[in-house]
Amino acid sequence: MEMRRKERCVSNQDDIREFIAKEEVMRIAFQDKEGCYIVPLNYGEEYLDDKLVLYFHGALAGRKAEAFLGENQPAVESVAFEIDGNHEPVVGDGCNLSYKYTSVIGTAHVTILSRLDEKSHALEVISSKIVDRPEGFTFNEAVLAKTLVVRLEVNELACKRH
Repeated sequence: MEMRRKERCVSNQDDIREFIAKEEVMRIAFQDKEGCYIVPLNYGEEYLDDKLVLYFHGALAGRKAEAFLGENQPAVESVAFEIDGNHEPVVGDGCNLSYKYTSVIGTAHVTILSRLDEKSHALEVISSKIVDRPEGFTFNEAVLAKTLVVRLEVNELACKRH
């Protein structure tokens, strides 16, 4: 992705990975039959063959689920996503006011996970950002069957530090 303010571009892959690993909420945007939609989500990430993969989950009902599952509309096949953090106001003299932050934006291909082992793996990646699971923990198969789990295979991204 091309960035206008090149001096703000973060190109060090280790810095980008560290930032994505540290944050807990991303926003995804897509178009469905009702129009444009953006939603904040908890996420998990991993790198497969050095390519970023993001996971999120949700209920099998509601606008997001209907869009991804293709209920009464073509299924969403790609999304835009955004992650931001490191927020800090910068106050100068008079009206001189700015805001520091880091952000990652990108696009990704959508895959709905249906196999229980895939869902379980994705949920482990997501939950490991938040809690430590006890050794041998497994997800309830009945709950897995009722959970929408989505894998986002990132096509492109850009990281900016302001």
